[in-house]
Amino acid sequence: MKQTLTLQLTLTLIAPTTNLMAEETLPDSLTAAILLKLAEYNKTLQAQESLRLLILNKSAVSTILTSKLEQSIGASRLASIDTQLNEQTQYHIIYTDE
Repeated sequence: MKQTLTLQLTLTLIAPTTNLMAEETLPDSLTAAILLKLAEYNKTLQAQESLRLLILNKSAVSTILTSKLEQSIGASRLASIDTQLNEQTQYHIIYTDE
């Protein structure tokens, strides 16, 4: 039985203002880098030969990650990036900004 790990990741920067907290999202390139770094250090994901990611509602992040296809991520390699759910595919990481 294969295991699937879903990382729920909220990447926001909270910046204090006068009496309010303003929320800003991280740049897409930093979001992509953090996703790859988390995958690199996750022992469950490192047991996989190839990693498949599903990126929803964030086309810029998927574009950045697509440029890194076949790149080594620790002991694994980045095999595929999808932007739409394919029910036949088992994803290792699912990311959405919503």
